Amino acid sequence: MIYTAIIGDRDAPRNDIKVFQTYDQFKLPVLNAKIYKVLAHLFVPGNSIWVDGNIWPLVTENEVFDEISFDCDMAMFRHPGRNSAHSEAKVLLEHKIGSVSDMQDWLQRTEGRGFGLFEANIIVRRDTERTRRFNECWWSLICRYPWRDQITLPEALRVSGCRVHRFDWKSESDRSHRFFKFKLHGQ
Repeated sequence: MIYTAIIGDRDAPRNDIKVFQTYDQFKLPVLNAKIYKVLAHLFVPGNSIWVDGNIWPLVTENEVFDEISFDCDMAMFRHPGRNSAHSEAKVLLEHKIGSVSDMQDWLQRTEGRGFGLFEANIIVRRDTERTRRFNECWWSLICRYPWRDQITLPEALRVSGCRVHRFDWKSESDRSHRFFKFKLHGQ
C-alpha cells in the first residue's frame, strides 16, 4: 500500500493513495502525522510505501518493490545535500530548528558513528521483523531526542540491522525520479 498522512493544511488533500488524517494525540501536529510514517506496521498491513504529502507516485507499488534488491528490508533516497546526521544536526542548530539541548545530547550520544544520511520523504518497507524493530526503535528515538527524521533514522537503522536499498535523485536541485514526482509542500 502507498500511503501518507496529512494533518492540518500543510499539504493539499488528495485521493490517489491512502491518506491518514485523524490522529490528534500529540501537541505537535507534525508528530500526529509522523506516527503513521514511523510506526507503519501498526497502521498498514504488509509491505508499504510511505510518501510525504508532497510526493506523488508515478508507478505502481509492485514496480517499486521489483526495483529493490531482494536482500534489502527497505529503500530510501539518499539525502541530496548532506551525508551525515551530524551535518544535518549542525544545519538545524544554525537555523534554530528544534531543541538545542536535545540536539546537543544527540550529537554527543552518536559522536564518532559514521552513518549515511537519508531523506525520509519516501520509505519503501518490506514487512519483516527487522523493519518492525526499526520502526519501534526509530519512534522511541524520535520521542526522546530531536523529532527530525534524518537525525534519528541512521541510528535506528544501525540498531535494527535493516538493510537499505538506496535510491538517488538526479541532483540536489533536480529531485526527479522515474517512480516519484516531488512538489514543494503546500502546492
